[in-house]
Amino acid sequence: MPVHAIATAKHPMIRFIGHPEIEANLPFFGAWLHKLPEWIAQGKQPYLMIHTPDNDFAPQLAVQLYQQLQQAIALPDLAPFPVTPEQPQLSMF
Repeated sequence: MPVHAIATAKHPMIRFIGHPEIEANLPFFGAWLHKLPEWIAQGKQPYLMIHTPDNDFAPQLAVQLYQQLQQAIALPDLAPFPVTPEQPQLSMF
């Protein structure tokens, strides 16, 4: 969807529902890579919720967007994820 975002509060909320193929999301990041630094420069603190259809690749997608934002504005490095692909999730049942 096109980005037509207006922040009416200090903490704008963005829900990005991405394509399951990470590379396919790059064109959709473009508008957010302009809007988010603009909001941060205005003193806003946006919250991003990153999803994919099955959420399997949502963490990787979030990292990719964050790394691209780091190229535009000064942001701290992300802490390592507590679960890596080498550590499969335990079954609940």
